[in-house]
Amino acid sequence: VMKALDEHGISVPKEISVVGFDNIDTSSYLKPPLTTIDIPKKELGRLAVKVLLDRLETNRTYSIRVVLPFELLQRESCKRFEA
Repeated sequence: VMKALDEHGISVPKEISVVGFDNIDTSSYLKPPLTTIDIPKKELGRLAVKVLLDRLETNRTYSIRVVLPFELLQRESCKRFEA
């Protein structure tokens, strides 16, 4: 997204802010470094396997809502909000 914005002459974060999700390894090396949401990937994977195994063992289908802790890693791809 940031590359496409740059190619169209749109400045990050001067004209638009960009936020990622999952805090992939390269997000801090981008230019500008990407603001992102960091989630506990191992816990998310553990829950996904648990739901999948339950589905395979019981053939049950249901909607679930999972709430995991997260952290906003503020980097340079977002302009500071001033009220």
